[in-house]
Amino acid sequence: MSTGFDGELKAVFETASEFVQPHPRLADRARAGARRRRRWTLAATAAASAVALAIAGTTYAAVAHHQDLAASPQRRGSRPQILATVDYQVTQLAVSGRYLYVLAAQNSLLTAVDRSSGRLVRRVTLPSEASALAVGPGGLVWVAFAPDQNSGPTGIWLLTPDLRQHSAVPGIQATTILPVGRTSAWVPDQNGVLLVHVPVPGQAGRASQQLEPRSSFGSNQSVTPGGWSALLGGRVAALVTGRNGNDGHLAIAGSPSLRFGGTPRTQISAMTSTGDSLWVTTYAQRNGETSLQGPLVRLNTRLALTTPASVQSNSILARSESVWSAGNTIWVASGARGHSLVCFSASEKIGPVSTIPVSGEVVALATTAGTIYVNAEQPPGSYAPSPITSYPIPAACS
Repeated sequence: MSTGFDGELKAVFETASEFVQPHPRLADRARAGARRRRRWTLAATAAASAVALAIAGTTYAAVAHHQDLAASPQRRGSRPQILATVDYQVTQLAVSGRYLYVLAAQNSLLTAVDRSSGRLVRRVTLPSEASALAVGPGGLVWVAFAPDQNSGPTGIWLLTPDLRQHSAVPGIQATTILPVGRTSAWVPDQNGVLLVHVPVPGQAGRASQQLEPRSSFGSNQSVTPGGWSALLGGRVAALVTGRNGNDGHLAIAGSPSLRFGGTPRTQISAMTSTGDSLWVTTYAQRNGETSLQGPLVRLNTRLALTTPASVQSNSILARSESVWSAGNTIWVASGARGHSLVCFSASEKIGPVSTIPVSGEVVALATTAGTIYVNAEQPPGSYAPSPITSYPIPAACS
């Protein structure tokens, strides 16, 4: 792959501790949480539909007041505080500067909320169902969209932090976006890794895309719809599948011979990265059915297991469901009773596991230096309005 962005990439990811990359399927899991915890069939987790490419007009829906997002004043302190309550299914959260961003994929909505007051800043209606969210340098917001079962265009928008203006690149299907510059991003696809350039929002210019050389994930391999990607030692790792669509495994762009998972004993549910390590939640398939709980593992740049003994022996992490990272802190959604969300430091030494007092099933999260914002459903699978709550980050995870 091209190394022209290596220096900028290092700076970007060292300073991007405010953004946590969640995996796009977590909201779907929450909608049927209790049932899916018991058993999921492999066919259900592998199902995906093809996306038609089109270009269509786009429309903003920016209003001052909304009945479906109720703001709550944010008071500083060491206790949890409800920032806002939503009555739609949250897919992802992201945070940058003064804004918390709330993505609702099925509703095609991206919302900016003031983190200090809970006030709605602006809401944008996307042309199709949202598929990815990321915040890059300068606080610019990347969002991808593509039709699911309905008609609509496919593409990527780059928006100003207040969501007031946007630029676009049409025709790209993205399940994850990895910003590498203020207006540039890597997007894994079926051919490898695309380097996408988008004009600065509100300024004239032309979007472009090019396939990075030697960035293939392997012959007949494609990035899994609704899957994940992460930066691993300056390279892109992604969840990919072969022609049969049920051998989802991790691969590294440009090194398709390196792989992890894709067997009945090692299925992948989520992943994230910290420098030269991947953190992956896994589960096993038994008798054609699965339970989306399993051990958290760590991989090196060659996708070999390097899981610390303290992680292997932890009973909470043995029931991991999803994983995120921010800086050197690892956040894990667990099926262990009373430990819906835990964290630990993964710098030079693995720190102790701390529990965040979250009730319900964690759907999405985002974090700053001292605060984590969590959307959780209680009871799991409920369609009732759900709060976005801020929690102080435990000292051991800071």
